[in-house]
Amino acid sequence: MITNQGLNHALDVLLHGTAQTTTWYVVPFTSNYTPTTADTAADFPGAAGEATTQYTEGTRPAFVEGAASGQVTGNTGNEATITAASTVTIYGVGLSSVATKGAVTGTLLCASLFPTPKTLEAGEQLKLSLAMAGANG
Repeated sequence: MITNQGLNHALDVLLHGTAQTTTWYVVPFTSNYTPTTADTAADFPGAAGEATTQYTEGTRPAFVEGAASGQVTGNTGNEATITAASTVTIYGVGLSSVATKGAVTGTLLCASLFPTPKTLEAGEQLKLSLAMAGANG
């Protein structure tokens, strides 16, 4: 789900000449939280329980997307990967314009709760394949 903040950013970039964000970062979260369109980068890490110490990578992993086709873009083949530092359950992810874990600045483009949470044991890796789809209608 694209947030209002993310949609405003996209519109500003496409139509208003605002500088684009060239790299987005995956924000895994540990609370059973259902994201809303009103979520922002300022409130999402706290509301969703962003994983910060629960995985070993020093920053949020980059979202390396391919070119859009059929109104879809994603990172299949370039999955964002996290390595559990301890047992942790990941309930979903968001996409932020800021790499720093726990950051409350920048833009929250989108966020989603997984259909089924994923529990990781220490040392286990989770590869996060994300896709964003648009629709005319």
